[in-house]
Amino acid sequence: MSEIKAAGSIRLKGPIEFNNLDIGGSLKVEGDLTVNGEFRSGGSVVVDGNLRVNKMKSGGSVKISGTLIANELAAGGSISMATGVVRELDVGGSLTADTTYADRARISGTFKGVLIARSVVVEKKSKIKGRVIAGRLLLKKKTEVDEAYAVELEAEREAEVGKLACVKCLLGRGVWVGLLLYKESYEADKAEIDRVEKVGEIPELERLRELEEELSKIGFK
Repeated sequence: MSEIKAAGSIRLKGPIEFNNLDIGGSLKVEGDLTVNGEFRSGGSVVVDGNLRVNKMKSGGSVKISGTLIANELAAGGSISMATGVVRELDVGGSLTADTTYADRARISGTFKGVLIARSVVVEKKSKIKGRVIAGRLLLKKKTEVDEAYAVELEAEREAEVGKLACVKCLLGRGVWVGLLLYKESYEADKAEIDRVEKVGEIPELERLRELEEELSKIGFK
C-alpha cells in the first residue's frame, strides 16, 4: 500500500508495507510493519512484530513487541520495544528497550535499557536508567546515568554517574561518580569520586564491535 493518513482507529494484519504512514489516532498491527518513507505518529501504535522504517517521528505511544529498525527515529512521546537498531536516534520523550544500537544518539528525555552507540550526547537534566556504552560520550549539566562505559567521556558540571568506566575521562566541577574505572587517564575539576581504580581492560567496550553488523541491517540511505 502506498500511504495511509488516519485520525481514527485502524487494525491491520501483517506483514504489511507502506510508503508513508500518518497516524493521529490508534494503529494496531498483528505482525510485521514496513514503512519505506516517513512514519508520523501522534496517537497510539502497537506492533505485534517487527517495525522497519526509514524515518519515524513519534509524539504519542508506540509499543513494539519485536525489533525496531530505523534510519532516523525522533521519539517525542514514549516508545517501548525489545531491540532497536537506529542510525540517528533522538529521544526527547522516553524510550525503553532491552538493547538499542545507534550510530549517533541524542537523549534529552529518558532512556531505559542498554544503549550501544558510536557517539552519544545526554542533554541537560536528562536520564539514562541502565547503561550506555559509547565510543564518545558527552554528559551535559545535571544529567543522571546509572552506568557509563566510554572510550572518551566528558561530563559537565553536576552530572551524576553511579558507575563510570573509560579509557579517557574529563570530569567537570561538581560531577559525582560512585565508582570510576579508567584505563589511561582521567581529569577531574573538583569532582566528587567515591572510589577510583586504574584497570587494564574495560570488557563492556568490546560490545562496540557489534555496531557495524547491527547497523548494516538498516539498509535505508
